[in-house]
Amino acid sequence: MTENLSQLGIKGEAARSPFSGFIGNVLEERRPGYSRLSLKIEARHLDSSGRLHPGVLATMMDSALGAALRDVRRKDEEGIPGGTVAMDMMVLQVVREGEELVAEGRLLRRHGALAFGEAEVKKRGDGTLVACAYFVFAIGRGSPR
Repeated sequence: MTENLSQLGIKGEAARSPFSGFIGNVLEERRPGYSRLSLKIEARHLDSSGRLHPGVLATMMDSALGAALRDVRRKDEEGIPGGTVAMDMMVLQVVREGEELVAEGRLLRRHGALAFGEAEVKKRGDGTLVACAYFVFAIGRGSPR
């Protein structure tokens, strides 16, 4: 299933993931095992040096992979909380106010209650790689949450 927030409205994503909505992420596409979201960088996203705070990048990638995992749960796992267990992130490029970023999250493998995935953030337009990360998510039965 592909979701487009131009049809659902941003309130739909903010309701599913309040912190992601607080940051301002906009879900552009979602299907089982994949999602894409975007964010236009504003002054509130910057650190004291005027650069994008790396926590925003972490949130974008975590949210992208979380959205990609929504439709890979089995029926008996629906409604069971899950979440990020581990994240290994690299920041490769400085981002400034006014730039627009695109994050993509992909499921690499699911094994029992664990899902392994990757995410990356690129600048919209020239496609410069800004950050990348690998994740372990707990989902379904056996999740620590």
